[in-house]
Amino acid sequence: MSSLTATVVIATLAIVCTFATMIWATVTLRQALREMSRASSRRDERHDAQIQGLLDRLSTIRWENYVALQSIRESEEEGGFLTPEEQVTEANQALQVEEPERWGPLSRRARAESLTAQETQLLEEDFPDASG
Repeated sequence: MSSLTATVVIATLAIVCTFATMIWATVTLRQALREMSRASSRRDERHDAQIQGLLDRLSTIRWENYVALQSIRESEEEGGFLTPEEQVTEANQALQVEEPERWGPLSRRARAESLTAQETQLLEEDFPDASG
């Protein structure tokens, strides 16, 4: 075999191997792109299903009832008027300064004097020895 024939055979094998490698790379790239496309489609379908579920839930809410409930909750926090008794109680509480650590036993006496009759009765029921 001459050197020219050997060179042609080696060049032909090199070209065939290069084309085979290019075909293999193209097929691999195509499969990878197909898998990426399928994954993207599945993700989009899941997101569409989630959004549809959310929209279905939002459309079934009775917004009038929700707004009414929110307004009731907010109206309890602020607003309204105070009865004269509540105004006096609030004024007295605003004037009182509580310093329990500074006055010690004196603050307990002021607290005991400010207890309502119901609170006093409950305390006497719970702690009969302490009251007398």
